[in-house]
Amino acid sequence: MKKSLMNKFTLKILSLLIAMLIWLLVVNVQDPITTEIFTDIPVTFVNESYIEKSGKLALMVEGKDTVNVRVRGENSIIRNMSKDNITAVADLTQPIMVPVTVTCPGIKDKNVEVTPRNIPITIEERESIDCIINTELVGESKPDKNYEVGKTTAEPEKITITGPKSVVKNIDNVTAKVNVDGMTESGERNAELVIYDKNHDELTDKQMASLKFDIPSTTVKVNVELWRTLQGVTIDALNSYVGEPLNGYQVGKITSTPENINIIGSDEALQKFTVNGNKLTIPASEDRDITGKSADCEFSVDLAELLPKDIKLASGVNDTALIKVSILPLNS
Repeated sequence: MKKSLMNKFTLKILSLLIAMLIWLLVVNVQDPITTEIFTDIPVTFVNESYIEKSGKLALMVEGKDTVNVRVRGENSIIRNMSKDNITAVADLTQPIMVPVTVTCPGIKDKNVEVTPRNIPITIEERESIDCIINTELVGESKPDKNYEVGKTTAEPEKITITGPKSVVKNIDNVTAKVNVDGMTESGERNAELVIYDKNHDELTDKQMASLKFDIPSTTVKVNVELWRTLQGVTIDALNSYVGEPLNGYQVGKITSTPENINIIGSDEALQKFTVNGNKLTIPASEDRDITGKSADCEFSVDLAELLPKDIKLASGVNDTALIKVSILPLNS
């Protein structure tokens, strides 16, 4: 009788173990445990103020700013996971060999393994610089026909950049690149800031990430003022020279190459220009002296310098005109 009871008890235990085993097999078959390795996960800093309060900044060491992460978990979670789901942070409260902590949604910490567990950093002096924001058109962007860009002004016109001294001291200029394609009237456009170093190269993404600005983002507003085109402006060079030719000679024909140009300007400036006869008068200058000359003289003139306020040469028009003063014998 006792033996029979023991056999029954053993069978019950055995049945329970088999049931548990079957249950585990079913669970693992339906959603098995799997392991995945994600490489080159970027590391970001936390608790940066711990370093910054001493007037310094922490920087990642080039080539040692990423980690590999080994994740173990249910297949249903792992298969839907990507590098974007993984967050790796370095805690700057321990600024020698900084420990890296990784979090993965849906995965317990004990099932996440990071390599390396610590990353090296460098500490630099913090420096700030004030920069005027220049403006520049993007590539070949152009407004609608009969218009050209007259003035562009960034808002704000100046920014303060703060970052590691090695990066900040190498900044040359800040430019807002604005696209004006299709514009038919003056207005505002968004423009992305591009920062150039002293070699006229754009700062790398890593260098940009080390900088902070006194504006919310690196996108700014640029006010674009469109100017109308005025065609067929005559160059008047009749009195563009000084002096008299050699005795027995006289001034003949005076010509300009080109004879006509196109200009752009604000409506008010162009109106004043047309009232004056729609011509650009080249004034006399000591640089164009024909005193004692007995042969033709040629002089180059910078047209851009002669244009009044709010007027510019149209695109494609050369800045320089060639003035030829013909000198002939008397009664020739």
